[in-house]
Order: sequence, then C-alpha cells, then structure tokens
Amino acid sequence: MKTTTIEHLLHQTADLLQSQRTHRETTGEGFNFFTALGSHHDENRHSRFLHSLLNPRGAHGQGALFLRRFLVELGLVGEAQAPAWRWDQWRVETEVTFRDSGRRIDLLLHGPEAIVGIENKVLAEEGPAQLRSYAQSLATLCGTRPATLVFLTPSGHAPESSPNVPEVSVVCCRYGRPE
Repeated sequence: MKTTTIEHLLHQTADLLQSQRTHRETTGEGFNFFTALGSHHDENRHSRFLHSLLNPRGAHGQGALFLRRFLVELGLVGEAQAPAWRWDQWRVETEVTFRDSGRRIDLLLHGPEAIVGIENKVLAEEGPAQLRSYAQSLATLCGTRPATLVFLTPSGHAPESSPNVPEVSVVCCRYGRPE
C-alpha cells in the first residue's frame, strides 16, 4: 500500500515528537519545579526564590556564585572583570519601594560596581509607564555606577512600553535556558 504525503508527514511528526519527549526525559530539560509546587504563576514566590539564589548571604551557602553567574549571563559583567568585583558587598532586596515614584520593583541588586533592578512578570501585565518609572528611579539611585533594568518574563519578550532613560540599559530575560 502506498503512503500519501499526509500520512508521511504525520509519521515524521510523530517521530519528531517522540524524539523531543525522549530528550526531555533523559535531560530533565523543561522541568519546572514551580509547576511541581503548584505555584508556576505566583510572581511573588518566583521573586522570593530569585532573592534567595542571588543573595550572596543566602542560605544556599554559595556566596556570590549565583549572583555572579546571573550578571555574567546577562552580559552585565564580563568573565575577565568578574574577579575584581567586590561581590561580598552586594545587597539583594525584594519588593523595594522607590522614594521618588512610590513604585515597587520586584528585586533590587546593588553593589559598588553596578545597580540592577529586576521586574519579574509571570502573568501580570506591565502597568502604564511602569518600566520608565523604574528606569528613572534607577538612574536617580545609581550615581556613577552603571544601572540596568532587567525585564524578566517566561518568554523573554520586550516590554510594551519603552523605558527610554539613557542612563539605564534595559535587558529582556526569560525563564529557562537561552535558546
């Protein structure tokens, strides 16, 4: 019996899906422990977890390892410069209210070399001019240090509004491994 083009396509699709399933099963790729905890949409829990990991004085006992890797992965510090940074002086805070705007950012990382604000959006929409306000507040706080606003979303999409504050760079970041 001769196979039609559609049947052939369906077989190829089934083979591809099986191959992807096998890959996920053998590597653990795609596992989301927030889903396992039933809190994959809980933005506050995600932020608390990030705080725990990025805090150099966190209970994980790894010092600034995770903070350093995070900032290197984002391209905010190069591998060559990282050893010179004073990681033990970095502070990581959650739900920080900016005095100038009254707005609250999810995470604020600040050290002698730079300041980084992280706006974590799991499901919620960004508010009108929210990121611009954060960028302006970071520009006020940074002094002579470089300031970066990280827009963290499951997909890594760009914000709908433009922060457009020259003193602050904006980095879009997604949960999971880079593609």
